[in-house]
Amino acid sequence: MHCRKKRIVKKLIALMFIVALFVAGCLIYDVNKRFPDPVDVYSYTYDNPAEEKGLKITPVECRVYRYSDYEELYDYSGAMSGFNQDNRSDSMRAVTFKVLFENMTQEDITYETDSFMMVAKNSGAHNGVLCEEGFNKSTIKPGEKQTFTLSTVIAEDSIVKKKWMDKLDSETYYLVYWWYPQVKRLEYEVSHE
Repeated sequence: MHCRKKRIVKKLIALMFIVALFVAGCLIYDVNKRFPDPVDVYSYTYDNPAEEKGLKITPVECRVYRYSDYEELYDYSGAMSGFNQDNRSDSMRAVTFKVLFENMTQEDITYETDSFMMVAKNSGAHNGVLCEEGFNKSTIKPGEKQTFTLSTVIAEDSIVKKKWMDKLDSETYYLVYWWYPQVKRLEYEVSHE
């Protein structure tokens, strides 16, 4: 009688496990059916700028700086502002992106510059960006052009392999501003001029 109860308990546990797997499979299938992977990836360059609801967005320039070089060019309103002097080192790089916004409509357009996410093609680095001009929301008048400098930090710990730290100035960077259902991104090659 005791062995029979053990068999029944084992069968119930196995049945509950199978039901749990079935329910999990149904949930995964449902989520994948409702939210499939993005189908299209759009990359915009200097020669082929993005246009979103009358706002032309042109990637202009990208530069990679060591901390000491960045410190000479910028005050601490941007990428390195969150790090105290002791934490800034050669194991970090600041990456700056110049973006040109042009209002092609007859109405004011408000845009949040910190809505971009930096993604590096080969090193696996990714991070949010801050506006060097010290504000994240800007109103662009009809026909007006505004250039912003966005910056981010890449720390040695955030890249796939340490060897990429010295190759960041030959990396391809993307500022992604739309993730789903299409991926829309500005593409940058590092400027060495």
